[in-house]
Amino acid sequence: MLMNALPFQLIKSKNPGPRGPGFPSSGAEESRTPDLFIANEALYQLSYRPITRPKDIRTQTPGRITRSLIALLLFLIALPNLSACSRSESRSPGPLRVVVTVPPLVGLIQPLLPDGSSITALMAPGKSEHGYEFTPKDLATLGAADVVVYIGLGLEPAVETFLKTHPSPSRQVICFATVADITDPHAGHHHGPGEECDHHVDPHLWLDPDLCLKLVDAASAAVRAAAPLVGVADFNPDSRAADLKARLRTLDAELKTSLAPAAGRAIVTHHNAWQRLADRYGLKVAAVIRGVEGEPTPAAIAAAVDAIRKQNARAVFIEPQFDPQAARRIADAAGVKVGVLDPLGSGDYFEMMRTNANALVSLLAD
Repeated sequence: MLMNALPFQLIKSKNPGPRGPGFPSSGAEESRTPDLFIANEALYQLSYRPITRPKDIRTQTPGRITRSLIALLLFLIALPNLSACSRSESRSPGPLRVVVTVPPLVGLIQPLLPDGSSITALMAPGKSEHGYEFTPKDLATLGAADVVVYIGLGLEPAVETFLKTHPSPSRQVICFATVADITDPHAGHHHGPGEECDHHVDPHLWLDPDLCLKLVDAASAAVRAAAPLVGVADFNPDSRAADLKARLRTLDAELKTSLAPAAGRAIVTHHNAWQRLADRYGLKVAAVIRGVEGEPTPAAIAAAVDAIRKQNARAVFIEPQFDPQAARRIADAAGVKVGVLDPLGSGDYFEMMRTNANALVSLLAD
C-alpha cells in the first residue's frame, strides 16, 4: 500500500527523548491508527509549517520544499480518513484519560481523578512553555483524551486550534484562563508591522494558589461529567476537591508567612513569569531579562543592571528552561547573587511552589 511506503520518520519531532515519570514518550496507552496519525501529521504540517509561497520558492532549500510536498501528499492520502481525527464517540469503558499541557497542572488535576486514571502532560519538564511546538503525536493524544486542561491566553495556540477543529461532545475541556475569568486582550486586536504590544497578560496563572482554587472547582465538575462516559459509575470527586482546596489554602498561608521577611524586596527574573507570585506575596519585579522569545538584547542587559542598582535588588533569578549566561553576566556586573526559580517544576505542584519560595527567602530575607 502507498501508505506503508511513507515511513513516519520522514518528518521528525523536534521534542524527542525521555520525558520522565508521568510524562511518557512512547504514547502506548494513547496509540491511534496509522490513518489518524498521518492525518494529524498532515494537519500539523499544513497548519503550522505553511507550504512555501510560489514567489519565494527559488530562495528555499530543497529540504524545505520536500517537506512541504510531503505534507501535501500526507494530507491527500489522509483526506478520506480525517473523520478519524475526532475522538471516537463509542469510547470503550476503561481508565479515564486526562491530558494537561504543562507539568504544574498534573499536581492540580491528578488528585481529583478516579483510581487507575491516566494523566499525561504534553510538555516535558525542562522545556520552556513559550514557543513550545506541540508535535502531531501530542495532538493525537489530545484526540484520545476524555478531559483536557490547558492554560489559554495564547500559551498553547496549537492546542486551542486542535480542540476547535476537532470538537467532541463527550470530551471535557477546561481553559484555566476562562474559569479564572482572565481574558486575553489580544482577542480581536491586531498590530501593524513593527508595532510593539503593551497588552501583555501574564499566563502563568498557576503561580497564584488563589487562582488555582477556581481551577479545582472546574476540573472537579469536568471529571464528574466524564467518569460515567468511560464506565466509572457513581464517582463523586467532591471530597477530593475539598481536600485539594484545603491544601492550596494551607500552601497560600504558608507562603505568605515564609515570604513576609522579603516583602517589598525587588528581584530580577529571567523571563516574565513571576508577576502574579510577586503581587500575591508582596515582592517587586525590578526587571525582566528576556522577552517571550529570543535571547536578551544588550539594551535589556543594561536595563537590568541599572534596575538592580536603582531598586536595590538583591538577586537575579535564572530558570532551568533558559541559558543562564546572560543572567550571570548581569549579576556579576551588578554585584548580586544568582538564584534559581522554576515556573514549571516536574509535576508536583506543591513541591514546586515551596522550592521557589525557599529560593526567594534564602536570597532576599535578612
